[in-house]
Amino acid sequence: METPPSNLDIVILGGGISGLACGFWLQKYRPEQSFCIWEAKARPGGRIGSRRLEGYLLEAGPDSFVRQRPAMNELVSELGLDTRVCASSPQNAGTYVCGRQRLQALPQGLHLGIPTRPWMVALSPLLSLGGKLRLAMEPWIPRRANQQDESLGSFVRRRLGEEALQHLIGPLVGGIFGTDLEDLSLRATFAHLADYEQKFGSLTRALWNNPVPPAAGNFFSFPNGMQELVDALQVRLSSRLHTSMTVEKLGYQDGLWQVYSPSGGRLRARQVVLALPASESARLLKSCAPALSGMLAGLSSSSAAAVHLGWSRGRVGHGLRGYGLVSRYPARRSLVACTWSSQKFAGRAPLQEVLMRAFLRDSESLQVDEADDQRLLCEALSALRKPLRLHGQPNFWRVERYPGAFPHYHTGYLERIQSLNTQRSQFPGLHWVGPAFGSGGVPACVTQARQWVEGLDSA
Repeated sequence: METPPSNLDIVILGGGISGLACGFWLQKYRPEQSFCIWEAKARPGGRIGSRRLEGYLLEAGPDSFVRQRPAMNELVSELGLDTRVCASSPQNAGTYVCGRQRLQALPQGLHLGIPTRPWMVALSPLLSLGGKLRLAMEPWIPRRANQQDESLGSFVRRRLGEEALQHLIGPLVGGIFGTDLEDLSLRATFAHLADYEQKFGSLTRALWNNPVPPAAGNFFSFPNGMQELVDALQVRLSSRLHTSMTVEKLGYQDGLWQVYSPSGGRLRARQVVLALPASESARLLKSCAPALSGMLAGLSSSSAAAVHLGWSRGRVGHGLRGYGLVSRYPARRSLVACTWSSQKFAGRAPLQEVLMRAFLRDSESLQVDEADDQRLLCEALSALRKPLRLHGQPNFWRVERYPGAFPHYHTGYLERIQSLNTQRSQFPGLHWVGPAFGSGGVPACVTQARQWVEGLDSA
């Protein structure tokens, strides 16, 4: 790997999907810009990573993406991966809600838990008659006059009712963000729902006027997992990507950013992009921008863990006709969801075997960062054994950990980011991208990176 020059136009710190996408779009739309990407670990990709162990294909992080964002589609196409894309198995589409140790299927035709096919909800046992009637009243609920940020929990309860929150939206959304829906910012996570209410006066009318395309609910990946996307980006970025490059701190002097390595080396650049967790960005800026560093350190996050479980098909009594399950809301234990990986995509497990991935978050009885792997395995098995009718022990298991990896998008989050951006404007050439700054999910990270490059001042 070539040594980066000591002076550049741009240095990108962080080789996860956000940093890699920034580099890709720079190459495509700003080829005149000299840049490099520094990644502290030996491999790029951040949480994205795929590996085969004992015949199972394990995803360290995201296992799929959706194709609703043009930037994501363009990236896949430009990398020559169109012919490698595989869709999730349509015959297994569906999700279950797990409550009181039993599973009930979520109705088909939900958009973020909001019904697009009311007759499917009418037939579902998840809601009582009163809950269904309350849901049907949604078109007549007046729009909210107050335009201040509202929690997603408050919004759903107000428009759709308590049962819809607990049995439809809560289970689907609660495990994604690691935050109680009563604290989760509507504007920061599902702003289009607030816009629907203001424009159409009703979510139901909005979805009638803006039908969700049938393919919108599909998931996509690659035969060898999401690692294929990272590998293609690594090849495209070539010598501009440098791994095992740790950074001690940042400095700012005479209009140039100084990137200091622990060995005493220094890289200068007109602009620096922090494609890092907020806590790591805070550490790097502590000496040159203490006030900004303190604000970044105030952005909270939570941890999670995933337990991969490989089973002989005969030891799983449930039919597994779906992509997985989500826990009822509010969750009473650490299990928030379980993906049936080998049902979602082909080639994820050996013949006559099943691969699943259980997601765990902090609960009253378990702190995931403090629990050892065996404790996490026991928690996953305890939560899944009865509803999935599991017999004996798994043939295979592995634990993935995500310490502090999930930013909290609490109410008022957008105002905090606006304050951060105001403070950041005092430091020309400083930028940040990534989940900590509002781009959760692979397509959102790719889109945010492109938007940054499109707005880049080349002067």
